[in-house]
Amino acid sequence: MSHLLHLTGIASAALQRQDVAPLGIAFPVAPECAPFLVSSSASLMWIPQAFKTGEGSGATYYVNAAVRTKVTNLGLFYREVAEAAKKMAADSEWGSTNPGTADGIKAAIEYVKSFGLDKLEILAPLKTGFTAKSFDVELRAAPWLPSNSFVVVPADRRDLGFISPVAPGSLVAVIHNASRGMAFAWGEE
Repeated sequence: MSHLLHLTGIASAALQRQDVAPLGIAFPVAPECAPFLVSSSASLMWIPQAFKTGEGSGATYYVNAAVRTKVTNLGLFYREVAEAAKKMAADSEWGSTNPGTADGIKAAIEYVKSFGLDKLEILAPLKTGFTAKSFDVELRAAPWLPSNSFVVVPADRRDLGFISPVAPGSLVAVIHNASRGMAFAWGEE
């Protein structure tokens, strides 16, 4: 299965305590990457802008992400993230949503490339009539995607966001570049 986000472990003082699981964790972000899609305890939520602490050159920006529990299927979580980002993209008219056709995939590739992200991958459902040769971009199997639906993302998922296991069945996620690092060619189910 191809991952939608960078899969990483996080080092946090809150995670080092064996007696208490954290409810949430603050993560540093670049404020220009807003809006941010973060995990909440039961779903996902959009944060319109980063929180700021400090002033001048000492200012830092962060978002809070809650620990999501009862995650038994990472593919379903990825699909939830993709659908939330696609909905926000359409509602906000980012220009990153396209039909699930060859022309839609090409438009999605050009959209992400327009932000200087050149090394891309297409996440595709298991059954597709397209190959990497169709677009000169690597095609990766993403069985969690619905049929005729594709997501164009940076090959280096750190340019998009991350997911980190916190405990068995629990994770935290921050998507910090959804408006520029994802584009969709979405078909009808």
